Amino acid sequence: EESDTDVQGRVFLSTPVNSVATTRDGHWRVNKNRTYDAIICAVPSYAMDGSSIRVEDRYGTAGGDVLRDSLVERVARKVQYASVAIAALVYKSEQWRNAQANPNGSFGVLVPPIERARDKNAMDLLGVTFSKVSTPNTASDSAKGDWVGVAAFLGGALARDPNEITRLGERGCIQKAEREIQRGLGVSGEAVAAAGRVWAHGIPQPGAQHGDVQRAAMHIERLTRGTFALCGNYLHGVGLPDAILQGILAARRVQLALTPNPASHP
Repeated sequence: EESDTDVQGRVFLSTPVNSVATTRDGHWRVNKNRTYDAIICAVPSYAMDGSSIRVEDRYGTAGGDVLRDSLVERVARKVQYASVAIAALVYKSEQWRNAQANPNGSFGVLVPPIERARDKNAMDLLGVTFSKVSTPNTASDSAKGDWVGVAAFLGGALARDPNEITRLGERGCIQKAEREIQRGLGVSGEAVAAAGRVWAHGIPQPGAQHGDVQRAAMHIERLTRGTFALCGNYLHGVGLPDAILQGILAARRVQLALTPNPASHP
């Protein structure tokens, strides 16, 4: 087991990557001061727009900008995102006494887009989950009977107003979630505690040209002889199992690229 001392100098947190370039001996230099054998790029696609990446002519590129152009023009700018927000709310149990949902016996409530489109009085949220069922054992035994934890989800690709949550901000999304839960589920009063988070680029939305994005990612790996691998939920799906699998596969591809005789390794 590694200690903090063992990983010091090899794991960098909250460290922006301002430049990436290949060296003449085939390595990668990051931020002009650290050199690596390969790179697995798992940042969101929008974060790569404007990337400072150069590849030396040993990879057959013209002027060293082919990788950057492919990354920005064929991947980063082709993926669209939907904004999403979450409001974490805490209520007293008595506030749910006459509500239309049972937070102690159900996972939560989903509000289908067709219902929101058909009924203007429908709760204008993606849905809510109740922590006692969705994430049990997250509160002390003494608090379980007195409090109700709720996670409310807002926004999404089919929101009535796609720009609303970024315009509202975190506090505004919390207030909207409280209003919608009062109106739609009959909860009494506002939450006694709340926190929120807004993601302007929340969920990648694969479009009709998504196959072109995936092919561009494969082209980039071929261009760099497998030493620059791309992975992320914008390529193969937002599900956690997919994210884990694609990270493992990217690592394996890089490992093979760095193996002197790949044919001898399974």
